[in-house]
Amino acid sequence: AFCGACFAFNFPVFKSWIEDENNLGGRTVKVLVAIALIAATCGWAYCALPLPKLEFNAIHPYLSLIPILTYIFLRNATKQLRSWHCVLLSTMGTYTLETYLLQHHLWLSSNAKSLLVLIPQSYYLNAVVVSALFLFLSRRAFTITLALRSMLVPRDTRAVVQSIVAMVAVLLFVHT
Repeated sequence: AFCGACFAFNFPVFKSWIEDENNLGGRTVKVLVAIALIAATCGWAYCALPLPKLEFNAIHPYLSLIPILTYIFLRNATKQLRSWHCVLLSTMGTYTLETYLLQHHLWLSSNAKSLLVLIPQSYYLNAVVVSALFLFLSRRAFTITLALRSMLVPRDTRAVVQSIVAMVAVLLFVHT
């Protein structure tokens, strides 16, 4: 989360640098960065991946950023690579917050150790039905999130202030 926040903060600078494909010096730096990231990912794959589960889990939070950064950099390195995408993953990416929040409340059970069972005696059919229900409800939660956001945080500054005043008034009324 910290790295994502840092990346989001610096996104305008990164975007202008990555999209500048006319500068020879910039392209050279991109190639050098790509080589360094690929080397780091190869080192990660050679040293970290073969470790036993408990040892890997201990270092994973610190090293998982390496292949992620490599993928993000290479995926955005050229205009051609930026233009290709998987529609299914792009669509699902729009509501990943909702899938993350709902996975433990809907999809998983037994303290996240097993899949929710709606159809006993049929593991694969149950997995398909529960997953479809999970994705459908995640999409609905996304739609509701957008509706609530537009009600509570409108684009107009005056309306935002009115919404905040109304929420504070309701909270003060409920609290007393």
